[in-house]
Amino acid sequence: MLTFLATFQVIFFSYLNRISILSPLFIIIVTTFLFQFLLAPIMIIYLSPEPSDIMISKMNHTFIILNIVIFFWFIGFTLVSNKSKFKFKEPNFKNSYLINTNVNFGIFCLLSGLIVYVFIYLYSGYGFIEALSNPLQFRFDIIGLTGGYYLRNISLWLLNISVVTLLIFYFNQIKNSNTQKLMFTLLSIFIFVLLLPFGQRLVLLVPLMAIGFILYNDKVISNFHVLIGVILALLLLSITGIYRTIAFFGIVNFQDILYLTEEMRNVDSSGITSELVSRFDNLSWFSMYLSEELYFENSRSFIESIKQLFILLVPPSFLGGIEKQMDYDTYLTIYFLGSQDFGTYGFTPMSEWSMNFGKKGYIMMSLISGAISSCICNNIRLIKTNMFYLIFFSSFIFLDILLISFHSQASANVIFFVCFNIGLYIFYKIFFLLPLERKV
Repeated sequence: MLTFLATFQVIFFSYLNRISILSPLFIIIVTTFLFQFLLAPIMIIYLSPEPSDIMISKMNHTFIILNIVIFFWFIGFTLVSNKSKFKFKEPNFKNSYLINTNVNFGIFCLLSGLIVYVFIYLYSGYGFIEALSNPLQFRFDIIGLTGGYYLRNISLWLLNISVVTLLIFYFNQIKNSNTQKLMFTLLSIFIFVLLLPFGQRLVLLVPLMAIGFILYNDKVISNFHVLIGVILALLLLSITGIYRTIAFFGIVNFQDILYLTEEMRNVDSSGITSELVSRFDNLSWFSMYLSEELYFENSRSFIESIKQLFILLVPPSFLGGIEKQMDYDTYLTIYFLGSQDFGTYGFTPMSEWSMNFGKKGYIMMSLISGAISSCICNNIRLIKTNMFYLIFFSSFIFLDILLISFHSQASANVIFFVCFNIGLYIFYKIFFLLPLERKV
């Protein structure tokens, strides 16, 4: 019953805010509310060896909190939303000077991204083929280097910005030009191949999502094309995931592949499904937190969380002996599981809200999160006329702050990206826009 109530809220508020396919709100609902908070926990309940009625009773309190969070998130979103069907504000394509300036900026971002990309290989001591042969290990080794994580991100962000900028301003006749279709397809394949060695499927998915988002909202592709694109993207991501795993475990001959295939046949399909679904299921971990909420709530200072967030941004060598505290996900993982032997699990920002503010955090932070998300969605309409919003949109970084957290690596990454966004926009204004204004 509570899951139906949550679903009803999502549908009702989506209709109220005039949702359309591949609008920003649509992407938010599919990636967060639908998969993580509704479908994944429901499938976990029915795939569990325990009777479903027992599992549902265990999750009742969790779904009550979830309904409160969804309601106030959408209240915050609706208060700020302009409640009109999503549509880009179109630039003046007759202004050839501005269009050419933006194209030049896109080329600059592409070349800059490639320079940082090459530097990452020099810094890590890898060659492209070596990295491609074991992308998962390459990813771990980059992150392990001082500043390697942020260098990788800067390269990705610049490449994503270049793809979006060139698609909007250079390939603006792609619907009617076979030449542009061919050229953009080749550019997309080139970027895709460059991103393969980074060993993370989300890295490959982001530019595909951005391309599909722009082409669909420009009416270049239809609903059918979107469906085919989603199927092909999922297939492609599955293949790259298998390839990444095979490369990591050193399967180098046909016999190893046959053995792996035989072992996979012996695995129960429901177990595979459960494992795949669990990757999207953070609500079960939040349910675990709620089982001891009385112990945790109001146990952390909001001011201290903010302080630790900014400490996360500083390399350890610059901290002068100040130790970084564990973020709340790490802290809760160790508390409940005893170690991080199997990684750090996501207890959702809702756990941190409770730890910082108690139960009122579910209402207060949901309202703020929804309002900020709505403001971002409103401004995504302007990506063709405002380079600041184009840069911000290009890497879908806003999906990391749908539910705001403080002391987390995701929030630190968002802050770093916003600083990068501001700096790059100022650079664009000084070196691309100002010379154009003087010329005109």
